[in-house]
Amino acid sequence: MVNLFLCLFSHVVVQCKWKEEECGEDFVLSLTHLGACYTFNKYKNEGEEFNSHNKRLPVQLIIDIEEIEYTPTNDLDAGAMDAGVKIMLHRPTEPPYVKELGFAIAPGLHTFVKMRNEKITSEPDPYTECEQYGDIQYFDHYSLQACRIECETKIVEKYCSCKLPEQPGDFRVCNPAETHECAHEKLLEAIEGLLPDDECVCRSPCEVVNYISSLSSSRLRPGFIKRLFQDTHNMTEEYIQQNIAVVTIFYEALNYEEINQIPEMSITTLLAIMGGNMGLFLGGSALTIIQILEYCYDEAVGCCTAHDDKKKRPKSPVVVAPVNTIDSTAAGAGDSRTAWGYDNNGVNGNF
Repeated sequence: MVNLFLCLFSHVVVQCKWKEEECGEDFVLSLTHLGACYTFNKYKNEGEEFNSHNKRLPVQLIIDIEEIEYTPTNDLDAGAMDAGVKIMLHRPTEPPYVKELGFAIAPGLHTFVKMRNEKITSEPDPYTECEQYGDIQYFDHYSLQACRIECETKIVEKYCSCKLPEQPGDFRVCNPAETHECAHEKLLEAIEGLLPDDECVCRSPCEVVNYISSLSSSRLRPGFIKRLFQDTHNMTEEYIQQNIAVVTIFYEALNYEEINQIPEMSITTLLAIMGGNMGLFLGGSALTIIQILEYCYDEAVGCCTAHDDKKKRPKSPVVVAPVNTIDSTAAGAGDSRTAWGYDNNGVNGNF
């Protein structure tokens, strides 16, 4: 099986480049309802995640759809009238459900896939009916795709006593007759909801990561492709136009949109929050006003007290007497001393 995978892969993918390097070994075989598919970047380590937002460093694939190898079928719902490749962008830990969730790439065109990341987180029970952990058997992480695959597997095992090759588990694989007469019929009934409601109940997980993509394309130049691979592939321009598809996948930006669901606020909770905020703001405002008034009052009282003290303080009378200088000649030769005494009013003075 590994040898067939490598041989088949080498013919389907003519060239794979990521960050200007070959990336053929980064694909892992995955069986789906559409047959053998290949997953890029599956269960990669954190340091090897696909995180390129530069158009010069995307994942670029040159694919040969080999239309001549298509199996004739009348199953129009499965895409029997189409020629091309289906691609699905999903989390590395989630199994692909490319039949319903993939987008198509047509040959003869260079398709550019620009994607952005969206994360939605919902509240668990009792707010919503989302599944927080999930009861799954064959996958490590719960997702809607994983639940659907396990549910479809249990239905086929229950009604047909076998399972399809792409379904997980160790149950016996259906033979071609069982596949055509029972397995596909029951699988179609499960998808269309014709079985009892309790047969398959899958709820959305509480955390969903979506990769929202937008596509644009341009026509290939068959002559240039022919010259590019003339040493390794013998392809005509007509074959290139009918079978070769080029796809380039890159991030629109290295950011993501996160949507978080919060519980609905009840009337009691709303009033409690409003009352608490009003008490906080009004209490703070009243306290500030009281402090300002207290400061003004203290300043006014201090000014009035100082003015009253100044009025009550007694004043001491000051009498200025003339100073009489005694001539040195009248008092005696060589005697320049000043005589001190008191006047009749008891005031100190000079004589």
